[in-house]
Amino acid sequence: MRVKLTPTFTSGKIKNMFYLINNCGKELVNCIDKEMAKGKSVVVKDTVARYSTDVIASCAFGINANALADPNCEFRATMRKVFEPTNSQKFVGLLSIFAPWLRKIYRKESISNEIFEYVRRTFWDVAEHRKKNGVARKDFVDILMQIKHEGEVQAEDSKDAEEIKQDSKYINLGKLKTDKSDIKLEDDDFAAQAFVFIVAGFETSSSVITFALYELARNPAIQDRLRREIQTVLDKNNSEVTYEAIADMTYLEMVVSETLRKYPTVPQVERRCLQDYKIPGSKITIEKGTYVTISVLGIHWDPAIYPEPDRFDPERFTPENKSKRPSFTHIPFGEGPRICIGMRFGQMQVKTALVHILTSYQVRTCAETPQPPLGIKPFSGVNAPKKDIVLAFSKLM
Repeated sequence: MRVKLTPTFTSGKIKNMFYLINNCGKELVNCIDKEMAKGKSVVVKDTVARYSTDVIASCAFGINANALADPNCEFRATMRKVFEPTNSQKFVGLLSIFAPWLRKIYRKESISNEIFEYVRRTFWDVAEHRKKNGVARKDFVDILMQIKHEGEVQAEDSKDAEEIKQDSKYINLGKLKTDKSDIKLEDDDFAAQAFVFIVAGFETSSSVITFALYELARNPAIQDRLRREIQTVLDKNNSEVTYEAIADMTYLEMVVSETLRKYPTVPQVERRCLQDYKIPGSKITIEKGTYVTISVLGIHWDPAIYPEPDRFDPERFTPENKSKRPSFTHIPFGEGPRICIGMRFGQMQVKTALVHILTSYQVRTCAETPQPPLGIKPFSGVNAPKKDIVLAFSKLM
């Protein structure tokens, strides 16, 4: 699947989808406007989760979920069940990790068939509608249908082709099967990938946006500097939020990187050793086939690598400071052949939300804002705040 899908997330493909993400960013501001009109502070995680829902529904399923306008819409109500499992489903999820053989005996699923059927029906209804009516949106649905009918994703242009080529080098390092001609995908495989899009992109992106806004509210000088950069870049682009404009925002990249350093969405990553490896300077050899858990949180909070790790400091990610650190000391998306395939998409989703919010609002703490250190929500699967992060938004003139 990775061999087939890696070309899906090139910069060129994400650029084609950007108009969908950007439309959701505009609706996010409208949603905050309505909240503030009520004279209330904003529960950030809930609001940006609705934004993430609309982005995923639009890009992965080709539908307008309207979660920002209607938090109880069918798509959001169904998807929330994925992230709010019953105790029985949590138990099955643990069996999948620690005793997969026992799960086969238990014969239960960690996600209900109701959700799977909803995903199948929604995805294929959209795909069939497009086929019959000649509709094209250049989103994830279109790309998956291109794989289904043509066998692989086509490059947009020479730059896109070069990026696909570079990405394939990582695949070869991972010793994956790279002869795509005999990889056959069934219909359920395509709907499953749209579902994976939800699982990988929903909770992760909304958590990163929430943590970023929390730190920007607590560090007004950083927020002001970021807003100045955003405004300067947009002034050069006729005040239009474009893919190229966001790519030019270097301080925004630093802020997002520091957010992911302090609050990595996944606290650890797992890898399987492909050959015997002796750890330099030790007597320890990791044998081939051994599963290794790498503590992302432990690396990101190591004071020997990041002094005062509890301090939010985007300056850690200037080109000069990055060059001083060893490789693999910032791995919020993993690294190497198994790096998160949707990294570029996730970053663009986060950056677009921040740009729209900060061009419209000053974000401040309020009496309801939790004080650090923030606890982490148990059984969430990703680093999500334990308490609701409530912030005040002041409209900019």
